[in-house]
Amino acid sequence: MPSGRSPYIGGQNFDQHCCWLAVNESLRSFNDTIVAAGNFLTVSANVLWDSQFPCGARYSDNQTGSPVVTVPYRWCQENCPGWELSRSSSVSQWVQPLVGFILPAVVFCLTIPRQQKLRVPDRLFDVDLNRFCQLPVTPLLALGTGILVSLDILGWVAISFTFSGPMLLSGLYEAHMDKRLLSYVEDKLDDPRVTFDKRARILYAILIGNLSLSEGPVGEDGEHPAWTHMRELSQDLPSNQVQQHQSAFVEHDGEPRNVPQSIPRPTAINPEDGPELSDTSSQTCNDYQTPDPEPRSGILGSPALRSPHLSAFGCRRSSSRDGEVQHTGDKETAPILLPDRLVTDAKATAEANGINGALKYSTTDTARTQAVIDRTKIRLRAMLACQYSFGSVVGAPVVFYVGSFIYALIEVGNSLGDNDTSHALAFGMWWMTIPHIAIISGCLLAGNNPNMLEGIVGHLDSERSISCFHLVGYNVCAPVFESGYRPAWMWSRGGSKRAWAEKICDEYNPRGLREEIRMKIRDWFKVASVALFLVAVPSTLAMVTSYQTPEIGLSCRSLTVLVYQSSETLLILLWVWEGAKGASFGNRTRWLWRILVGLGSLGAVFTAIGGTMMQIMGVYRN
Repeated sequence: MPSGRSPYIGGQNFDQHCCWLAVNESLRSFNDTIVAAGNFLTVSANVLWDSQFPCGARYSDNQTGSPVVTVPYRWCQENCPGWELSRSSSVSQWVQPLVGFILPAVVFCLTIPRQQKLRVPDRLFDVDLNRFCQLPVTPLLALGTGILVSLDILGWVAISFTFSGPMLLSGLYEAHMDKRLLSYVEDKLDDPRVTFDKRARILYAILIGNLSLSEGPVGEDGEHPAWTHMRELSQDLPSNQVQQHQSAFVEHDGEPRNVPQSIPRPTAINPEDGPELSDTSSQTCNDYQTPDPEPRSGILGSPALRSPHLSAFGCRRSSSRDGEVQHTGDKETAPILLPDRLVTDAKATAEANGINGALKYSTTDTARTQAVIDRTKIRLRAMLACQYSFGSVVGAPVVFYVGSFIYALIEVGNSLGDNDTSHALAFGMWWMTIPHIAIISGCLLAGNNPNMLEGIVGHLDSERSISCFHLVGYNVCAPVFESGYRPAWMWSRGGSKRAWAEKICDEYNPRGLREEIRMKIRDWFKVASVALFLVAVPSTLAMVTSYQTPEIGLSCRSLTVLVYQSSETLLILLWVWEGAKGASFGNRTRWLWRILVGLGSLGAVFTAIGGTMMQIMGVYRN
């Protein structure tokens, strides 16, 4: 019989009450004998008595099964409306999908990057345990804190599942950009046009490119703090003056011109006015020859430090105090290293002539520059080492998640014929989408915690609060990390990394970088194909499992997964469209894009959140 609740709030009982009503209408009394009237039963009364009774039947070794009771939809709507709430004693109806698959997905969601969280008021922790009168209030405050934190985590799980397609696409896009930028730096190690500072800025962009350049406060110069502080970290590195002075001895097609073998000694060099050479001495580079020092290596390394004024002449300063300058035949890459005697003469001549300048690279300046390079290497290595290992962030939860599948498979084998277990396994496959997001986010080089950069820079001059909306004067949102920087949402990280790379191209113009990061049609096709595959595999497995579970056919559960997969496919294609043509969007196109995103989001949130809730509560069992 139905419970005391209304059938419209889960008080219906289909296995006992509704099934008995249907069987009762299918049987008639004729000459003191019960016979089948044929309304909803397709077997005779004798077969019904000799076989397992259909209402509440369980699987047995009899392959024929119990008689099937089939009723039309109108009869069910008139006699058995509503739905049946999941039984608390049935593990397969709600415990297995909730504890076995959804709660492990929460662990994965905690590793997915985000910008905001639900704010927990500080007053909930303002308890003086030394005062006896406040002890009874402590459990209530702890309960309120637990509720807020639980709502925050469940909300982020719902958001991650709803926008899994854009998150996967953006993560793969960022990984693609990382690969392109690293390949560019590696290929340009021996290119003198791509100097230390440019390579350092590209590497910084790889590690902090997840910090948004379109959100948060800006400084007095109109730039975001992350970009300003990155420039400060690399401003003391050897600049692109090497490229400018070498260009005088490089042909238009990139081939070096012949460098003169006899070069007079400079009298003084002003950093603002450029090199001023004098004919007062006939000494040349050939007069100062010394063995070539050991070249440096590494991504930030170079054959040696370049002089911004004299590198085009192919002279090299000795590392010893009384060393000499050597002329090399390598006009394109040979640096200038000047002896201390030449430095002293140049400074004395500059002072005598009243020139407000000095030689750019003295012995002290060279040592200072090398120290800056070494510090930059240490910073980059430290920023990379501060990230959690992939195994600790993703590997352990994956093992835990796989264990839930093993348990579900064993349960299916022990309870054959229980379609609740089959559907629970299908929903577990469906929720594999969230582990996919966590795996992709764990492969990215940019760290999730912006405090890593803030600790290196040491600036605390940025606004550290986030305001999303207010409820009765209360700011509901708070930043996930107490930092002046704004990490981009997971669905925007690919675009954020591209914005960093394009800003480096606009401001510093590294040779060939803009072409390297340009996304062609085949690049978008590769990235989108992988994202669609990662969404389609869990959804397809879940849909096929629910479809093949008796009664076989396209029903509530399989249709829910199909609509979800279609919605995520639409969102992925819209994100590709925006990434490829977003800068050229007009107002009408932008509004069309937003409308389509809204429709796709509604379909995804209804099926992902609504479908999961209806499965756990039992709405689909009707």
